[in-house]
Amino acid sequence: MVGCDKIRQVLSMLTTRYLSGDASHSVFSVRCLLLAGLLAAAWLLTPAAAAAPKLAVFPPVFEFGVQDTNRGSYSYVFLLRNEGDAKLTIKTVRASCGCTTTALGAQEIEAGKETELRGELRTASFEGEIRKSISLETSDPARPLCRLELTISLPRRTPGLRFASGNPRHLATVSGGVCTATITLENGDPKTTAHATALELPPGWTCDAKLPLAVAPGQKTVLVLTRPEKDAITTREQSILVKTDHPATPELRGSLFTIRLPVAAGR
Repeated sequence: MVGCDKIRQVLSMLTTRYLSGDASHSVFSVRCLLLAGLLAAAWLLTPAAAAAPKLAVFPPVFEFGVQDTNRGSYSYVFLLRNEGDAKLTIKTVRASCGCTTTALGAQEIEAGKETELRGELRTASFEGEIRKSISLETSDPARPLCRLELTISLPRRTPGLRFASGNPRHLATVSGGVCTATITLENGDPKTTAHATALELPPGWTCDAKLPLAVAPGQKTVLVLTRPEKDAITTREQSILVKTDHPATPELRGSLFTIRLPVAAGR
């Protein structure tokens, strides 16, 4: 280590001068020798001087990219390298979802060595943009918890515009004198922009967006619907209709149901 070599050189020089018997420098040399010894001891006791493992991951994010079809399962490999100067231990490996399998090549990695973390991302029940993570608990003092990520873009099951939640029923809440509902539209077509061309809403409701409203391939947009609270509140679901220019989904039929948010005490 460079720091340790420098300290040895200083100690050697001071010791030589002290033993040479130069009286004019003897007191000064003793003091310097003691000071250098203290500095050396302090340096050797600091964490920086101690050997430690250092985890490096390649790649930090495993990207499967955009898929034309959903194969149901995708394999990944992460390279885990110990770039430190002490043994690295991978204590635990935890996937954020049961859809992700993991297989660690070696739990202990010697300095300068590497191992692999392999597994599969099972996607049969997924669509759209997916991001999953794997957490590693390690003995690296600078990185005791390391998070790896898997990303993939899968085709949607339904092309054209649709309600992003998959549920045609939408909640409207009453607060501050206004009823508000948000409807998220998603374009499941990976190549073609779709448009919401018209809305048919229950009496009293208005939309903040100007139509036609474009939704790019694979993207989402939010419609905010409002109605004054003074209008009659009904517990009955009220129908809504979204008309589109996409041949796969020319009409989206849904409904609104309203609830009143509780008022905080003292208001």
